[in-house]
Amino acid sequence: MPAKASYDERVIHQIFDEARFCHVAGVVNGRALALPTLHVRDGRSLYLHGSRSNALLAAVVAAGEACVTATLYDGLRLARSGFESSIAYRSAVAMGPATALRSLAERRHWLDYFVEATLPGRGAEVRAVRDDEVRRTMVVRVDIAEASAKVSAGPTEDSEEDRARSIWSGVVPAHVAFGAPIPSRDGAMADDAPALPPSLRRLLGHGAARDALRARLMSLTPVDAREATSISQTLARLDVGDDPFDETVSDHHLTASAFVVSERGVILHRHRRLGIWVQPGGHVDPDETPENAARRETREETGLVARHLDPPALVHVDVHPGPRGHTHYDLRYVLVAPPEDPRPPAGESPDVAWFSFEEAGDRAEPSLRPALVDLARRYGDVRD
Repeated sequence: MPAKASYDERVIHQIFDEARFCHVAGVVNGRALALPTLHVRDGRSLYLHGSRSNALLAAVVAAGEACVTATLYDGLRLARSGFESSIAYRSAVAMGPATALRSLAERRHWLDYFVEATLPGRGAEVRAVRDDEVRRTMVVRVDIAEASAKVSAGPTEDSEEDRARSIWSGVVPAHVAFGAPIPSRDGAMADDAPALPPSLRRLLGHGAARDALRARLMSLTPVDAREATSISQTLARLDVGDDPFDETVSDHHLTASAFVVSERGVILHRHRRLGIWVQPGGHVDPDETPENAARRETREETGLVARHLDPPALVHVDVHPGPRGHTHYDLRYVLVAPPEDPRPPAGESPDVAWFSFEEAGDRAEPSLRPALVDLARRYGDVRD
């Protein structure tokens, strides 16, 4: 369906970055062939690797062109009819010149990069790749000359007649989960397995926090189609093995913000760079939870000491472009503050104030307005 198509470079890059593997297609001995493989992206280039005897990689290099696809399975979209039911997914197709890297040093660099992309920190824990291993491995660069994406997300598209039927309809998000590690039982590990390495401890430690966050995300009822898509994209981002909050690890990272409420309404401030009225929020610092980041950002941007509800209430999620070409997956919490005038510290936006929920809806950046309407309905009478 053309309506699902996207030619936005950021969307296409995001899909390739989140996908754990891709498929490469080409023609081998006159026959079409597609195979799964790992990939990494750098700018407008995709890197693939395989044995030097890999017939498909050799064929796309000989032809000078490759087609690379990636698909993210985000869940089920269950309509009231089988015809309208489908899956939630994001897919990307890229085509462009394919070139084999000849330099031993360049191939070594990208083979090390593959290890880090699969499990951040693992490269420092394993034996370095040997020259003979590099020589036995082909690394292929595919420059993205043409690309497109398709995105299927949000509520189902039932007809008026079907919506009147008492049949369950909705979206069921899907995600990848890591289980308990199973150690090897040979060689030096035959009798006594060493402690889990830092890379794996980080992965599993993040896993527990991710599972808790994932459960909260899956319990949200989206206020509109944009939030439904944002929830699916954030769940998919949690499935990537790196730290989803660390902006130094990936251009696609989670942030935290706060809808600060009191008897005076809700706080908005004018963003210094963008000039739009939004809620306080920003990046999550290392070893900081998103809940704590929302409180800290509130204090830093408004001068007010706000508190979370018990338990903290995650009420809205939005995926949007950030600075420097980044993508922000913003987790939005409700915080309660005393009805005092904001006191923004020096260097922060001086344009910060309480607004009634109606005034906030009129003034806020348009994509924020459905969330503010829902916020007023659910938390308009919360007091400090």
